[in-house]
Parts: sequence; structure tokens; C-alpha cells
Amino acid sequence: MIATARVLRLRVRRPGDVGRAARAVVAYVEGGQPGAAAVAVYYGRAAGRSRGRLAGLVGLRGAVPAEALMRLLEGRHAVTDRPLLGDGPGPRGRRLAGGWDVGTGSGQARRNAATPANGDELLTLAEAAVLAGVSVDLLRLRVRQAARAAGQREAGEMADLSPESAGVVGPRGVADSAEAVGPPDGRLLAGERGADGRWRVHREDLERWMAARVAPATVLGYDVVCAAPKSVSLLWAFGDAATRADVAAALDAAVDATIGYLERHAAFGMVGWRNRPALGLAVASYLHDVSRSVEAHLHVHNIVINAVAVRADADGVPRDAAGRPGEQADGVQGDRWGAEEGTAAGAGGVGGSGWVWRAVDGEVLLPHIRTAGFVGAAVLRHELTARRGLEWGPVRNGVAELAAFPTELLAAFSTRHGEVMEEFAQLVAAGLEPSGATMAAAQRRSRAPKRVLADDTVHAAQVERLAAAGWTVEQVRELAAPVAHRPAPVGHDDVAELFDLLAGSAGVTEKVTTFGRRDVVRAIAAWGGDRLDAAAVERLADRFLADRRVVLVLADTPGRRRRQDPEPLYTVEDLLAAERRLVALIRQGRVVAGAAPRILAEPGLVDAHLAAATVGPALSGEQADLVRRLVADGDLVRFVVGAAGTGKTEAMRVLAGIARAAGRRVFATAHGGRQTEELADRIGVPGRVVAGWLTLLDAVAADPAGDLAEVWPQGSVLIVDEATQVGTRDAARLLDYAARTGTVVILLGDPAQLGSVAAGGWFTHLVHQLPDVPTLTTPHRQAGPELAAVRAALDALRADATSPARAALDRLADAGKIRLADDPDALLEQAVADWYAERRRHLDAERAAPSVPTGADGADGAGLADRAGTDDDGAHPPADRGRRRRQPDGGPLRVRVRLMAERHRDVERLNQAARALLTADGTLTGPVLAVAGREFQAGDEVVTLTQAGHTLVPAGRPATAYIRTGAVGVVTAVHVDPDDPGTQTVTVHFPSKGIVTVPWAYLTHRFDDGRDGGLAHAYALTAAKAQGSTMDTARAVVTDDTSRAGLYVMLSRARRDLAAYLLRRDELDQADDDETWLSAAPGPGPDDPLDRLATRLDRSRTEQFADARDPIAATAHQLRLAYPLAALTAARLGHPDPAAPFAPTAPMALFAPDGPRRADPNNGAPFAPSQAAPFAPLTPLSAPRVTEVDAPAGGGGPAEEPPRQVVLRRAELAAEAAIRAAALADPPAALVARIGPPPAAAPDRALWDSAVTNLAIYHARHQPDVPSHVPGPPPGARPDDRVRDPWLRLRDQATGLADAWAAVLPADVRARFRSADEAVPRDRAVVGLHALLDAGYPPAALTAALRQDPVDSVRAAAAVLDHRVADLCRQAGVDPALYDLPAATTAQQDWNTVTDLLGRAESGHLATSPTAALAVERRSLEDRLTRRPDILDIGDALSSSGQTPEGNAPGGPAGAIRARADLEARLGRVNTALDRQIGDAVLQAAAEPAGYLTVLLGPRPASGPAAAGWDEAASRVERYRHRHLGLPYGTPADPASADPVVHALGTRPDALPAADDYAEATSATLPGQLAL
Repeated sequence: MIATARVLRLRVRRPGDVGRAARAVVAYVEGGQPGAAAVAVYYGRAAGRSRGRLAGLVGLRGAVPAEALMRLLEGRHAVTDRPLLGDGPGPRGRRLAGGWDVGTGSGQARRNAATPANGDELLTLAEAAVLAGVSVDLLRLRVRQAARAAGQREAGEMADLSPESAGVVGPRGVADSAEAVGPPDGRLLAGERGADGRWRVHREDLERWMAARVAPATVLGYDVVCAAPKSVSLLWAFGDAATRADVAAALDAAVDATIGYLERHAAFGMVGWRNRPALGLAVASYLHDVSRSVEAHLHVHNIVINAVAVRADADGVPRDAAGRPGEQADGVQGDRWGAEEGTAAGAGGVGGSGWVWRAVDGEVLLPHIRTAGFVGAAVLRHELTARRGLEWGPVRNGVAELAAFPTELLAAFSTRHGEVMEEFAQLVAAGLEPSGATMAAAQRRSRAPKRVLADDTVHAAQVERLAAAGWTVEQVRELAAPVAHRPAPVGHDDVAELFDLLAGSAGVTEKVTTFGRRDVVRAIAAWGGDRLDAAAVERLADRFLADRRVVLVLADTPGRRRRQDPEPLYTVEDLLAAERRLVALIRQGRVVAGAAPRILAEPGLVDAHLAAATVGPALSGEQADLVRRLVADGDLVRFVVGAAGTGKTEAMRVLAGIARAAGRRVFATAHGGRQTEELADRIGVPGRVVAGWLTLLDAVAADPAGDLAEVWPQGSVLIVDEATQVGTRDAARLLDYAARTGTVVILLGDPAQLGSVAAGGWFTHLVHQLPDVPTLTTPHRQAGPELAAVRAALDALRADATSPARAALDRLADAGKIRLADDPDALLEQAVADWYAERRRHLDAERAAPSVPTGADGADGAGLADRAGTDDDGAHPPADRGRRRRQPDGGPLRVRVRLMAERHRDVERLNQAARALLTADGTLTGPVLAVAGREFQAGDEVVTLTQAGHTLVPAGRPATAYIRTGAVGVVTAVHVDPDDPGTQTVTVHFPSKGIVTVPWAYLTHRFDDGRDGGLAHAYALTAAKAQGSTMDTARAVVTDDTSRAGLYVMLSRARRDLAAYLLRRDELDQADDDETWLSAAPGPGPDDPLDRLATRLDRSRTEQFADARDPIAATAHQLRLAYPLAALTAARLGHPDPAAPFAPTAPMALFAPDGPRRADPNNGAPFAPSQAAPFAPLTPLSAPRVTEVDAPAGGGGPAEEPPRQVVLRRAELAAEAAIRAAALADPPAALVARIGPPPAAAPDRALWDSAVTNLAIYHARHQPDVPSHVPGPPPGARPDDRVRDPWLRLRDQATGLADAWAAVLPADVRARFRSADEAVPRDRAVVGLHALLDAGYPPAALTAALRQDPVDSVRAAAAVLDHRVADLCRQAGVDPALYDLPAATTAQQDWNTVTDLLGRAESGHLATSPTAALAVERRSLEDRLTRRPDILDIGDALSSSGQTPEGNAPGGPAGAIRARADLEARLGRVNTALDRQIGDAVLQAAAEPAGYLTVLLGPRPASGPAAAGWDEAASRVERYRHRHLGLPYGTPADPASADPVVHALGTRPDALPAADDYAEATSATLPGQLAL
């Protein structure tokens, strides 16, 4: 099953747009509903089915009527029609349909309606929000950003203006990241803060801001589509009733698992600009079982309503991600929310319930969709196997087909492309020009709208299609006949094998250096096949994260907002070991580290060859200097950095000649087959791909009689091209063999280009660490003034990953190199038309050419480099290079004109459009072979995608001459035999290689990532395949989500011209979507595609070395493996356990993590750059902590270690992470008996997780002598606890320094400094001061340094302090980021936290008990507590509460007191559980008031103070009913009574305190609303 998501977003242009969009959604999901009787029990006929824990609260129960879904999409309750998110202007409560509409943008109507007033009039934010039609929150954020910008200018700091509360909510609470991330000054709103603490704005400033603002798009909801595999769709379409029932039940369970995963991990709303887990999701599910072409396509549309209920911290204690009490969330304190906003309920809150309504945070939801689909697919396989014993094929990209269903049967029901081509042919035959516009029209016309057809009509059409494929219904049913197959349960050996796989080179770090829990979940779901359900998948994921080979990585995620808790990142020991082995091998081979020099040739020989370099293009001075340096450099491994088109290959051609003349063997390699072959051909040496060399060397090394010197003789030279594309593990193995054979390795690469498919980042990391790496900078490819803009853009993209890209894009656009259009179809039409015209020009030139010139190498090669147009690096290419009227070997003419895109799906789309034009003009002829979703004819240009099995060997050539990956050829013939598909072939001519018959097995090759087919069309290429090639005109289709490296590669292919066609991704996806039923509105962010692309480029990062991303991770991991958490904490506190000797640190990396190093001519080791003298007032208390690195032999030298306290704190955190994962995977049974199993609701699950994990960590750190399911007695607190802890002592000192610095500020500035508004820069400054203190700088010196500049005029104090502290850290060479870690805590604090969490978790579990049982226990406990403590029976008391004493309870009076305390604690938990139920009851009452409440209190007002008052009254009523009557919500006390009070509350009790509570409840009735 595949899960995908569509955001139901639109830009409101005129009144009624939201209602029309909602009707379109309803019409589609119901219009596509087949209403098949077999699933009536699951989904209903012509209606959706409600799902999700929140469904009942929004009025969804069972079948979903059209009107109910309409209301919900418009932001209203499905039954009561009340707004879900509150009332009034703003993100949390604006009505989407009604008297006024959403997001008009200009604000003109509101300005016209406003009362004319003086522009200098000051307005409160509440008044301004009404005029502007936005939320108070948005205005508050804008004035804060303006104040922050002023403070940053005051501090001289150029920092991002977006605060930690970035994530402005637009209409319906949708995140408006365009306005949240660094808005320009024109979108800031100047405000003034009065003595009362309230912000005010001038009316004139407000109107100017309103005129400039563009309202964000409105999100109605999300369509999460769960699509079954094609084989399951066919099983549904042609199965009998029993089969269809089984499929329906399995699909139902799979969709439930998908939604359940999202509810547990991805359902969030925001309170106080921070994410909070939601109670669940409200979902309406609709089953569709046909595509637009009436093909079998079983899928479920899950319409997720854009409203969630989240806790408003009912206990009043804001907490951090670990569940510990923490500082109040940003925006709550110091801003008078209640007074300024008016009401809590009006902002989406429900008074007295502890819950508030918020919009779904899509930034959290959407990234989890794919993982949820993997879980759902695992459940689908598990269920169908359990029900019918079906077996499955291999899982690819999370999806598996039923093993019994052959590929050709599945292909018969995947004919979308064929329909488009058929429509295109008909349009051309009707007289339309064969162009991109005609292709776009064919795509639109082939999208027949889904229709509700009678079951027999659909069935007849599908049976007809089945018969055309040569199958019958009975044959399909036989494929799925029930069998006795039942997979073996997963055992301990299986889990061990799984964990070995995940932690190894083919596991979760196969393609990435770091991973998160979602990656593990997907890997386990795929590995499990049909053996695991959802719970087992997640349980195994937690167990793996506790594995000793998993390493915690602390690194910031680019683009993550502070409103989101960071998702923990991990790597594995295997990858870290490979990285460090690679670094060690490079260091061992360095001359400065003591290695013997390896000079490749004498200077005289070099000079002679450079002077005589007449073959091919002459070298430039820069290239000649590079050759000299590489020959004379004595290191074993030599790096070369060369930008695209600077002539690296030409320089290597000359170097190879010099090395051969000196008697050395020279070899070539690259990651890709095409790059390897081109390099070997150009420089004239033997070559193999990296994997080929490693396979050969491994075999020789494994052979006892083998000799590696026979492969690479001593003193050989290995030239590695495109080194950035070689994975870290392969690079380490390659260099290991080079070191063993004495082979000099020359690594060529460009860090700005695309990296490796495998986990990599090593080349970029090392060239930034090594001193003075030889670099080619002069481009030969993009020469001339007409490409000046291209060169400038490439320089900007290459300069720095954080270099702003907008200016470079603007220059390209001004030069006409970027093409824009409002219509994506029109822009794609232009791209394909331009490609076609250039192709025709090349053809005409080829045919007119009188001769057949060849390149310097005398061959065309087998790849893409002229090969895609010209030579590979653009080094002075001949003008006629690559122009041939015919191939030199007599093959068909191949025109080397290409389109490019970064993603495979975009390339496939371009290839299809290009083929349509070539089919229409007669280029493609003969029969058509359809395979793997592609069609091949004679004349097609194709590219190989794999060299699996080395099966493509040209006729008459040896097996070693197999065709490499990326080779381009021309189809000369196809063999079609529908009766025997396995014999079908494609004959391809590969220039200079020969003719190959491509077999069916290659044509249907299945990739692990879900792609099919080893042969693809070559009219368009991915950026990765284009890397290393040169094109006369680089034609790139660029979407606004293109990566920095991908854009760099595509732009740098250009030799004479560049044409970049810029599209929005959402528009392109919609144009290619068969289910286009709601016009897509732009997603969050700026509307301008150039702005969106620039934002993406600025955030884009190349993959980092895991060790570079977190240089302390490996050391912390080694310590956490060597020592228990208790020993680590003791060592950090300064009193390690004498029984466990403690080593403070482990060996550090070769290159220190904090910047480049220079080579000391007197010492081979790198050393830190000299620092400027520290700031004048400061003198270090001691010398810097520098130790000898425990380096490999031949190394040695100083390298600065990270601070001891940081390393130990990091080791503690690593140990805590492992303990946390292990505790979640296997909590103590006694603890589960106390707090219950994991709850389904996300807020309760978060609390449960925190209780379980914090208890486990408490036991590991403090080791109380009690059972593992209880914390034991309090450890006690001492006055010097924080002083005894070095981390806490320094953090407290740093906080004191910051407070002392702020103490002299004016009162209003000081108040802001201490408020949540300035929390981020203030906390950052404290962290920096902590780092300086730990580095040995005395507090007095720091105080003096901070006060060197006056503070009289400071307004944004925290920003100023942050800037000053950062400057001090730079001068001192201290990295404050190392100290930005979760705060340490004392033992008593830990105990308090654990006890609080356990009590709340237990109360949450009790809240699931029947209300009547809780009320009875409450009364019993109160009765027992009225006894005197000296006569209370301990055993009776404890047994009555269901508790057992912790340890041995003392007897006598002390025991009685202890037992009384236990009973009081139990009573408190029972009362808390009842309060939880009361809060839930009030939440339900606000959504759908029970009849007795409506009669007693009257109808609930829609909004405002009246609604808040009604909620409070309902809370008092429900409090009495729950606590004294034991009645759950919805059950009247006396159903037969006509008296509203008696009906709701029963008769008045006589006893206290029930009588008082009854009186309070009846006083809750509102005036005029009680009808007696």
C-alpha cells in the first residue's frame, strides 16, 4: 500500500470560494464511490466512513453525509454547524463561509468599512486585528519581529528575524512560513509597548502593512490516499464474495493502521507557538476501486479535517520534550494574552475543559505520511496472509505484489501512458501540430472524469480488458485461492539478523549518514514482509534504537523551526568506523605525518612532457601547475578540486602520460560506468568502476595464493573521477587496498556537485579540512561574455551552502536564461519545443557536414559526454567536435541534444513528451514494445540504468566489454511476441561498442526503490546522469524544490547557452495528476517561483560526514558503552566510582572539528589556526586543554579535545537515549499494571512514554534499592546540590552574569529582557557565558568585558547581550554550541519529575475506568481518610486502594501515617482522573451539548464571553455529576423528571460536601435560560 497526501489548499479570491471548493471535494469523493455491496459493512454505500479518535468530537459517527463533510471542510462542526476553531478574526477562529470570507489579501474592504480616523491613532492589537481581519497572534509576531530587527541593528548583528515562534498561522491556523521566515522590512509592523505591557500600533502603519500583505492560502484539510498494490486491486476486482470480504477487511485494518500511526506521531496543533500532541484526527474515508480509465485501482481517500484538539496544559505546568517541568512557552508570560485577546474560548479554547482547538500542523503531518504508508502496507500483507495464506513478492519501496500475479497481468491494467499517446495520435491525425501543447491537451483529454457506474458496467469493462490480456476471471481467482501458507513468527534469531542488517553497510546508513526513527520504522516494515503488524513494527524500531551499535547524533536539522521538538538523529558504529578508517588512511599516507614521499616523476621529465603536450588541447597555466603539484606531492592520497568545466580530465591525461613515462602503471575509476569509461578513454589507461575494482581486489585478497601487486603493482597511480559520488565505505576500502599496495590515489571532485547515492560527504569534508588542496578555478566550458550570468550563478552556488542565491537567480533571469510562465503546461511545451528545434538544427548540420571529424580520442565513446554534446570538461574543445553525419562504426545517427531535470518522474514526463514529437515526425518507426511503463521503437535513443549481471555484451566482444551504466545508444529493432513475453527483446546500437540484444530480464529489471526497467529513454536525463557531461545548450526543467547541488550540475553543463525552465512543484504535480479535482493553491512560502527556489537553495545542504556533523558523537558513544549512566554522572560530578576506573575521553578524530587546519612544516600533524589575542580584560586561568592525539603510527601531534564536561554530558545523553528506547520497547510488567498499556491518544501516549522513560533513566542514574517499577523514597535535597554539579554551577553563574548585566537597564527594557519575547537570544547568551566560564575565564573579567560598551540606549537587551557574548566566544576560540544541551538536574529534581509523571500517567489510566467506579472509590477513600491515623488499619487501607507498599512499610503509628499518605495520594489520582473525564465531557459539550445541558443552561452561544461562561457552567454541572453521582457525560440523572435541574443533577443531597457542590452546580444556570 502506498500512502500519499494532497493538501486541500486554495487561495481565496472572492466570497464563496471556500464553499465551492468544499463542494468540489465532496462531489469527487462521493462521485468516485462505487458503492460495492461487499464493502458496505466497512464503508457504506455512496457515503464515507468516519475514522480517527477525534471523529466523534466533530460530529462524525459511522457513515458521513455529504453535508457533514461540507461543514467540516468549511471549518464548522458536522452537526451543530458551529465554528470549530473559535470565533472572530484570526487563525484560530475565522469562519470560512458566512458573512465575510477569508484572506482577501489587500484588506481594502476592511479599510473601507473602518471608521475614518487620524493616522496617528494608536490601536491595541485586538482593535487592529479586527480592522485587518487577521489574528492578534500574527500582529504580535510582526511587531515583535520589528522590535527584534531594531535590536539586531542596534547590536550590529545580521541574524534571522524569525523567532523561535516562527510558524505564523494564517486562516484556519495554517502555517504561513512565507511570513514566518525572515520577512522583509516592508512586511514588519512597527509597534509601541506601553507601560501596561500591551503592544499598540499606529493606524497609518497598520494600513500600510495591510496593503503590502498577501494573505496565505487556506487549507481545508488533507487527502491522505492509501492505494493498494495492483495485484490486490485485481483480487478485489475479480474475486468472489469471500475474497472481496477478506480484501475489504485487510484494507480496513491497513487504513486504520495508517491513520493510527499518524495520530500517534504526526497529529499536532500549536499552543503558544509550540507544538502540542493532539487528541487525534477526524477523518472521513471513501473507498474508490477504479481509475479514470475504469482500471482496477483500489484506494481509499482519507479526508483529514483541518482541526485538532490539543491540551492547554491542564495542570498548568509547561513541560519540555522529556516531560520535565520547564520554562513557560514563548508568548504566554509577560504578554497578557487573556487581556489582549479577550478570551481563551474565543481563541479556540473550551473553558473548563483543559483543551483548545487548533489547526493541524501540516509541517509535522506531511513528512510522516510515507512512513505511515509503510506501516499500513505491512498490516495489509499481514492481514491478507492471515486470512487467506497468500504469499508476497519482494518488498520494494514499502510495497509488494502478490507473488502469484505475473508481471504481464499487472501491466495489462497499467495503461495510462498508452491512453495519453493514443489521444495524442488522434489529435495529430485531426490536423493539430505535433507539439508540446498538443501533448498537454492529450493528457487533459485522456483524463476522463470518474463516473459512478453500475457495478455490472464496471465489471464488464474490466473483464473485457482482462480478456484482451489473455486471462479469465477464473484464472485470476485461482491465483488467490486460500492456501495453508503461514509465515513463521519472528524469533530471537530473526531479530538478531534484522539488527545486524540495519546496523551494517546495507542498513539504515546505506544511503545516508544519519537517520531517524521513521527511517527505522520503514526499514523494519519492509523487512517484515507479511510477518509483522503495526505494534510489532514500532516495538522492533524502539528495540533497535537501543542497540549498542546505534550512535546518538546531536545536530540541528536545516529548516527545522523552533516550534517543533527536534527528532533525534542517529548513526551506526559501522559508518563511523569507516569514516575514521578513511581519515586514518589519508593521514598515514601524508609526508608531514612521517610517511615516505612518493614522487611520481623527476622534474625534468615533467617539464619535457608539459612542453611537448601537443596531443589534444594544450594545457593552461593553471592546469600545468596542477600537474606539477600532483607529480611532486609525496602523499599517498592527493586531492584535486575543480569546478565543472575547468579541465580536470585534460590535466589528468597529461599526468597519466608522465607517470607511464616514469615506468608507473596508471588506472582509472569512478563510481559510474559511463564516467569510468570516459575517463579511461580520454587518458588512455585501463579502467573499472569502483565496485569492479573492489570486487577484484576482495577476491585476490581472499585467495591464499593471491597477490594484490598483480592487480596494482607497487607505485601505481589510481585516478578517481567524480570522487564526490563514491560512498564513504567504498572510499575507505579503496584507500585501504591502495595503502597495502603502495598505490598513489588522485581524487578529483567538485564539492558543489551532487554527492554519492551511498552514504558519503567524505570528499567535501576532507577538502575543507586539509591544507592547501590544489584547485582549478578557471572555467573553460562557460566562456565568453554571453555566459557571464551563468558563471556568476555557478560561483554563488559553489561559494558556500549558506550563500544567498536570489541575486544569482535574478541575474540569470535578467539575462534571459530563466524562462517563466503562468501555466506549467505552456512552460513544459516551450521546453520540449525548444529541445525539438535544437535537435532539428543539429540534424540539419550533421546531414550537411561533408566529412566525419572525430575528437582527439578518435572515438565517440559509449556515454554522454559528447556523449551529450561535447567533451567532458570543456577544455578548449574543437568547434566541430561531436558533429558526425554518421557514426564511425556505421551505426545510426545519434543526435546529442538533451533535456535535464533532477527527479526521475520529471525526466520520465519529459521523455514521454519528446517521444510524442518524434513519433509524429516519423523518427520512430516499426512495432512498439511496451515494457515497464515505457514504449520502445526503432529510432529511440536509450540509456542503460544498471549493469546488473553484466549481461549486455556486444556481439563478438569479450565479456569484459559489457555495456556500463549510463551508456547511450539507438534502438535499431524490437522483437514483439505477446504470446511469449519472455522472448521479447530490444536491439540497441551503442556507438564504438557494438550492437547488443537487450533481453526481457533486463528490460523488466526491478530496482529496490520501486522503479522498473533497466533501459530508459535518453531524450531527458537526471542531473546525476548528466554530471560529467557537456552540452551546447543546457536545457533544465527546474522546479522550486530543486537542490543546490542539482541546480549547480544542470547549469554547469552549458557550453554555449543555458535555458532553465522554472516551475512550481505543486503546479507540475497537478498537471501530471490523474485526480485533478481541486485546483492547487500555492503552498506555504512566497508566490514568486524565484523566491521559492532561492529559499530552497539557501536551505539546501550537501550530505555531511557523520563525524563532522557531530564530532563528539563517537566519543560519547564509546563512553556510554564502557560505563553505566551512574558512573558517567558520577564522573561529571567529579567523584567517579573507585570500583570503575574512568577515562575522561576517548581518542578524538584526526582533524579537529572546528575549522580548517594548516600544515606545520616542522610537524606533520595539523594544528589549530593561531587565534587573535583574547579580548583584553580576559586572561585564561590555565593553558588550553591540548593533548596528544592517539593517532595511527606515523601520526602524532596536538589536537584540541572538546571540554571534559561537554563530553561527559554528551555521554550521559547518549546513555539516556538508549535507556529511553529500551524502556519503551519493554516496560516493566508491574509498571504497566500500574499506569496501563500505551494509550492510543497522542497526548496520553506522550505522557505515558515520558513516565516510562524517565523512571528507567532515574533508576539507571541513581540506582535506588527498590523494584524497577517504582522510584522509591525521595533522595532528599541539599543546599549545595547545584554547586556540587559543575554543569549546574557554571550555568547558574552564567545566568547570574546575564541578570547582573541586565540589572542596570531601564525597568521596561529589563522586563522585556526577562520575558519570553527575548528568550531565544537570552538563553543563547547564557550558553555562551557558560562556555567561557568552563574555558577558565573568571566571572569578574567577563563582567568587565560585557560592560565595556554603554547600555544606556539599549532597547532589545537580549539581542545585544547575545551579540556581545558571541563576539567574546569568537575571540576566545570557544564554541558555545557545544554547551547548548539539555539541562542537567539534581537527584531530587529527577525524583520529583518521575513521581509527577507517574502520578499523572496513573491518573490518565484511571480516567479510562467507568465514572461510576471512580466515584465509588473516591467516596470510599474519603471515608477511610476520616479515621484517625493511629487506628487506621494499614493492610485494609492499602488493599482498598489497590496499592502495595513500596518496600517494607513500617508498623505502628509511623506505618499508619505512611499508609494515610498513600491513601491521600491515591485519592488525588482518582480526583485527577475524574477531572480528566470532566474536561473531556466539557469538550464534548462545547461541540455537541447533551440534552440535559441544553435544557438546563440553554443553547451554547457561538462565541465570545457568553460561550466561555456557558462552558464554565457546564463544567460545574459535570463536576457534580461525575464526582457525586458517578454519571458519565450524556447520561441524565433522572430521565423521567421534567424539572431541568433534577433531570440533569437529581435531587438535592443533604450531606456535605455534596450539598455544597450541588448548590454550586445549580448556581451555574444562566439567567433567563432555566425553564422550570
